[in-house]
Amino acid sequence: MGNRHIRNKLIKEGHYVNRKRTVRIMRDMGIGAIYPKLRTIIANKINKVHPCLSYRSHIPEPSLGY
Repeated sequence: MGNRHIRNKLIKEGHYVNRKRTVRIMRDMGIGAIYPKLRTIIANKINKVHPCLSYRSHIPEPSLGY
């Protein structure tokens, strides 16, 4: 639950607090909102990771490696 949701519940119970105080108390208690996180780093399972073959062979000149 986010800070606005918790603040609204507290107001309904009779505890009148503002949003800034709710945020401070949540931060002190270690409470955070639950929402989907960004997952941009996870690799696609279809794409394969190919090994670098240049480590195994000796390349005498830079132009021969490419």
